Amino acid sequence: MVLIHTESELGKLREAGRIVALVHKEVKELIKEGITTLELDELAKTVIKREGGSPAFLGYKGFPFTICSSINEVIVHGFPNVQKLKNGDIVSIDVGCKKNGFFGDAAISCIIGEGTEETRRLLAASEGALNAAINVIREGVTTGTIGRIIEEYSRNCGFYVVKNYIGHGIGRQLHMEPAIFNYGRDVEGIKLKAGMCICVEPMLCIESADNHRLDDGWTVVTNNGKPSCHVEHQIIIHKNHAEVITI
Repeated sequence: MVLIHTESELGKLREAGRIVALVHKEVKELIKEGITTLELDELAKTVIKREGGSPAFLGYKGFPFTICSSINEVIVHGFPNVQKLKNGDIVSIDVGCKKNGFFGDAAISCIIGEGTEETRRLLAASEGALNAAINVIREGVTTGTIGRIIEEYSRNCGFYVVKNYIGHGIGRQLHMEPAIFNYGRDVEGIKLKAGMCICVEPMLCIESADNHRLDDGWTVVTNNGKPSCHVEHQIIIHKNHAEVITI
């Protein structure tokens, strides 16, 4: 069921989103060559608890960490570990927070050092696709339009979108209706309504978006072993605009 949130509920969603954005801010200040994603996981947990929230991912369907840290060929749901980040890595940090019964969820991607021209273009295309979608989001726009814009933008940049992992509604649950695909047509999906809250999350790959899940039951990697990129924002729908609450 797609929910329309009250003003009070939207305020609680904004607070959860604020904490997620704060985690990303502090991660950006520390992420560099030589740090481990397990250290970033501890940082995220500390920030969330300091701000009065609880880690939304930790224990969710058995997920054992506070963040998803996805490096290079890992698309989403990667496990933090003790391997040190190295120059050229492209890293996604996906964070969820619960506070006052409501959830925040967003992901950023960073390149350690300069990276290659290809990974820089990949990151720019991912962020561009997300921003292009946000620019059209308002009441009356369909979820299919969001997907169409993401896929068209990505393909125009020479990249491929992942189709079997998607964005979602969010509120009192971490994942709710509606589904927000990274592809589609204007006539597909549902029409957005003011008061809805959604997470839009393009996942872009090089040459092919074919993927598979590893034996840990979570980590999703590209079949061709090439780098991928994942970005996500949480958005409240208004009559004439989108309000990004994880920035």
